[in-house]
Amino acid sequence: MIRTEGLEGRVAGVGALIVVPEDPGRGFLTLRELTSKRSTHKVAGMLTLPMETVKPGEEYAQTFERLTREEIQIKNFRYDPRAVTRLCLCELRSGVILHASVLEVSPDVDVIIGSESQEVADLGWTRFEDVLNAPVGDLGIRPGTRKVIQAHLSYKINPAGYTPQVYRYGDLQDYIPDKLFDMIESGISLEEALFRLKLASTPAARSLLLAHSQSLQVHPLDHAEAK
Repeated sequence: MIRTEGLEGRVAGVGALIVVPEDPGRGFLTLRELTSKRSTHKVAGMLTLPMETVKPGEEYAQTFERLTREEIQIKNFRYDPRAVTRLCLCELRSGVILHASVLEVSPDVDVIIGSESQEVADLGWTRFEDVLNAPVGDLGIRPGTRKVIQAHLSYKINPAGYTPQVYRYGDLQDYIPDKLFDMIESGISLEEALFRLKLASTPAARSLLLAHSQSLQVHPLDHAEAK
């Protein structure tokens, strides 16, 4: 049983760690965020695993299935909840809870940006070690992603005896300062906000600034044309 006292979130989401068991070196499927949003704890340019917010009245399994149609689309894929294994719960911030699961796919998997997603780009594969070896507090990695990977690696050691992990906000290694959201919401650019917070020159911010500058060149219309 997962002990979740105190983790009743006002905003719940599901996350999909999509991996290829026959090719572990491929890592996991990732996207780049195109928008910044305090309510779901993300900043444009961040590397993330596919995530989707739970709608009112939805079960988590329904949201996960919807994620495979809207956030991403896996061609020739039929969703089967038996193929999904719960990995962990992550408190991304107070009142924001991520329910993360692993989905194993075949080596010839064909994935594209989803039918209704206009908030992500740069679909690709990222090695686990690239995230795990990144500086603690790396603003280029969406909070929770590192912990989901760690939970997955623990699961692989003993799948039959695995108990889903619970990570509270204080357990996370990656955070987004509230002041950063304050400045972005007031109209200050990400670059200027990081400079004012004296974060712009830190290793933790470099990957975010690079990815953010690249993501700004991607227009939502490009996703529709590419599908």
